[in-house]
Amino acid sequence: MNSQILSKEGTEVKISFEVSPEKFEEGMKYSYNKNKNKISVPGFRKGKVPRKVIEAQFGPDMLYEDAVNWALNEEYPVAVGELNLDVVAMPQIDIKEIGKEIGVKVEATVTVKPEVKLGKYKGLEIKDFPTEVTEEEINAHFDKIRNDNARLVPVEDRPAQMGDTVTISYCGTVDGVEFEGGKSDSYDLKLGSKTFIDTFEDQICGHSVGDKFDVNVTFPAEYHAEELKGKPAVFAVELKGITMSELPELNDDFAQDVSEYETFDEYKAKEVEKLSKEKAEKAQHDKEDALIEQVIANAEMDVPEVMYTNKVEDLISQYEQNMKMQGITLEMYCQFSGQTMDSLKASLKPMAKNGVDAKLVLDQIVKDENIVATEEDIQAEIKKYAEQYGLEPEKIAQYYEGDPAFAAEIALHKAIKLLCDTAVVKAE
Repeated sequence: MNSQILSKEGTEVKISFEVSPEKFEEGMKYSYNKNKNKISVPGFRKGKVPRKVIEAQFGPDMLYEDAVNWALNEEYPVAVGELNLDVVAMPQIDIKEIGKEIGVKVEATVTVKPEVKLGKYKGLEIKDFPTEVTEEEINAHFDKIRNDNARLVPVEDRPAQMGDTVTISYCGTVDGVEFEGGKSDSYDLKLGSKTFIDTFEDQICGHSVGDKFDVNVTFPAEYHAEELKGKPAVFAVELKGITMSELPELNDDFAQDVSEYETFDEYKAKEVEKLSKEKAEKAQHDKEDALIEQVIANAEMDVPEVMYTNKVEDLISQYEQNMKMQGITLEMYCQFSGQTMDSLKASLKPMAKNGVDAKLVLDQIVKDENIVATEEDIQAEIKKYAEQYGLEPEKIAQYYEGDPAFAAEIALHKAIKLLCDTAVVKAE
């Protein structure tokens, strides 16, 4: 293929390449088969019009669009591969010439990965991340377990207060008109959870079972429903029930209820062991994150904005998949959390930026240090996955052996290990 780089400015590269007449003819055949059922010509049944008749009647350029798209899908990856370009976004295509005899002559502007100039990345100073579990952390852990296993007890002798769960009915209006999603005959609300907007929950406090009252709130300026943004609303509320959490005692009976252990001492020992492992893992992750942040700060790179945008879209897709597994849509999630799609994307931008920057500097360390995933590394990782998921190593190997992405991921982990092994812990 006749491909070449015409110009380069930063991460924007202008290239040219050609689609041969033979390859373009394959594209024309594809386009004809795709479109023949949509074309009507007197004297022919739909789908049976010969290609020569279509081209004579309407001109060959009628089939060009799908033919070119097919040909570009085939030849564009070949061109960027020949030119050794690491493209990070969809190209801007400019068709210069097209015809059966000459094929297609193309110019394209592509965005490529930036050059990364690393600063210091070995021997970085870092603070110590403690791994010992404190008494306060142990107490907080068991407080959470108690709350998770609390018994709800009806309250009849006092008004509602923060921490209670209330059962309410409500009907919301804006300018005296009910709005979609603003009504329920029975809803359980934990006061203090900030599930509802503004001061809704605060205004329920002090009311008793059977009370009917108005709650006045204002929708946030960034609320997901355009017609409600910044609008004052009135909710007619009836308080139907109040329950409070009764926490269990931490004793042998409790241990037997929530675990397989007979005594609380046994149960506590195992929970503390689990906390210690989790804290050690978190300390390691925090150490790695802190070191990578320093490497990013010390590096020079001009990252194209499209890389961050693409990463945000990847994160949105992950969110969407997670929501589907929980039986809700991304739109419903935005509604529940009081966000718009734009505000959700904005909130994910820092995470996306950090992820992209981290990958770029780690890739460069792998390159500069000639780090590779050895067969021993690959087998060790497969064994770890097998133990983690309770599968035979052979089954895991079917998916990962020979996978370049798997080997590349191992190389990145080795780069991170290099950062950790050479780091210097600062004295407090």
